[in-house]
Amino acid sequence: MAEINHWRDQFIESGTEGFKRKPEDSKLSAAERKIGQLQMELELTKKKNELAAKLRKK
Repeated sequence: MAEINHWRDQFIESGTEGFKRKPEDSKLSAAERKIGQLQMELELTKKKNELAAKLRKK
């Protein structure tokens, strides 16, 4: 509940300006998307390597 009150207080202080995106927000979003992409690539590479190792053992 304290967090909601904090958000409310922030909104009251900044008004509608609080809803506008800041340049840092878009940079953060881009970084988060890139991290997600890299995580997926890493998982696919691990699975590919596991499959290749199984095929070599046969």
